[in-house]
Amino acid sequence: MQYLRDNRGTKMLAINFNRLRARLRSDSGNAMVEFGVAAPVFVALALGATDFARVFTESMIMTSAANTGAFFGALNNRTTGDYHGMQDMALADASQLDGVTATSTRYCDCPDAPGTAVSCTDTVCPSGFGVPRVFVKTSLQKTFSTLGFYPGIPQNTPMDTSGYVRVQ
Repeated sequence: MQYLRDNRGTKMLAINFNRLRARLRSDSGNAMVEFGVAAPVFVALALGATDFARVFTESMIMTSAANTGAFFGALNNRTTGDYHGMQDMALADASQLDGVTATSTRYCDCPDAPGTAVSCTDTVCPSGFGVPRVFVKTSLQKTFSTLGFYPGIPQNTPMDTSGYVRVQ
């Protein structure tokens, strides 16, 4: 600080206005303000990217588990009716996920009418065209919960995937 004395000898504070103006125009606080404005935007983007990665990963795990259950059921004719075995294999493959449920079924159709269910005990299709084809299916269900709230996106979303394999 600099002090000046007037003509009576009184001590007065000397203000250097050029230095004061330079300090008031300094950019030293701009970075802090910009960070304060941008940080919430970046946190929201990171949270959204994390949720997207989580739903994608859980979907892949569930698809793999459903296929594992269906492949177990397609090992031979005996395992096509082992619904608990198919479900156990699928749930074991999806063991890192919480809240997963599994269902397994077996169904048959004829080559001349795909998608039309027939009895799996028939030796010949009703139309006389070939033997019924045997399929097994394992389905997995789970509810996915996001980490945060996003406008327009539900916080809890049901996920469902299935694995189909033809046995014969």
